[in-house]
Amino acid sequence: MPTVYLPGKRKNSRTCIVRGRIDGQQYEIVTTATNKRGAIQEWEAFAAEVRQREFARRGAPKTFAAVADIYLDAVAASKAQRAFVTKLCSGNLGEIPIDQVRPSDILTAAHVLYPKRKAATKNRNAIGPAVAVLNFAADNEWCSRTRVKKLREEQPPPRRAPTGAAETLIEAADGDLRRLLVVLARTGWRISETLQITWDHVRLSDGTIDLYVPKAKKTKTLILHPDVIVELAAVPEQDRTGRLFPWPDRFAAYRPIRRLCRQVGIKVTPHMFRHDFASKIHEAGYGARDIVDVGSWTSTKSVDRYISPTKDHQRRALLSVAPQDENVEERGDGRGEDTATG
Repeated sequence: MPTVYLPGKRKNSRTCIVRGRIDGQQYEIVTTATNKRGAIQEWEAFAAEVRQREFARRGAPKTFAAVADIYLDAVAASKAQRAFVTKLCSGNLGEIPIDQVRPSDILTAAHVLYPKRKAATKNRNAIGPAVAVLNFAADNEWCSRTRVKKLREEQPPPRRAPTGAAETLIEAADGDLRRLLVVLARTGWRISETLQITWDHVRLSDGTIDLYVPKAKKTKTLILHPDVIVELAAVPEQDRTGRLFPWPDRFAAYRPIRRLCRQVGIKVTPHMFRHDFASKIHEAGYGARDIVDVGSWTSTKSVDRYISPTKDHQRRALLSVAPQDENVEERGDGRGEDTATG
């Protein structure tokens, strides 16, 4: 992440200055923006231009590995993305000419690299990244588009938090940890996207927030749950700067949550609150579109796997089927069925 210097903080500039690395090379630019968000947007546009110039200088690549190298730079790949693609290129797949890569080559690479892993892991770590590289090559007309089917995955078990787990943890926590648990339980946000929220994205006056969803690379404006507003409003105004929470990443936040779980005797993870959130809205009679509208999902396609109705909800749904009217006169063969009349 580049460093943003606000106006007056560096070289007496009247606008923001951004300094950071692009593919290992240090750059510093003077933007026209006076706020951090605008400065970052200009930096991203500048980075795209730098990568495009380097892309044009290299010329058309020949092998899968050569395309992968350009792809990783062009999309500013994350550490995990780089690790997956680099591992793909380390085998035979990397040396195959890009216009000769076949689905069988990708499937073979997935099985060789992850021989004892489940289909979901092979799809996520090998087949998905390989297809992304091929699509990138096709977009640049280095090869024809190739359709690769992912492996069939097992249906994962329900991961919904146990009934009452959220409330038990919230009551046992205090300070920043209580505030974090309330936000996770009442919003269904991922813990990683929650920890990145800064106070300048929160508007307590109208109860809304601008939430950036990293997976979709999209910002959503959402309405805050009343309990979340109460928790955030309790923070002294002079402390409402920077991030909402002190933990730098999800791994740091896991530690106090796990300690609290051990204290109260509950086994639960932050992501289980996301499943619980979607399931509760579903049980209240709302559909996938409603869950997307109030949560951090950006597509209805991904909502279904988060819904795990309780047995009580299933019983209520079953009993909602109205019984037949007992006063209806039985006709025909005596089993309550009508017989045809001429």
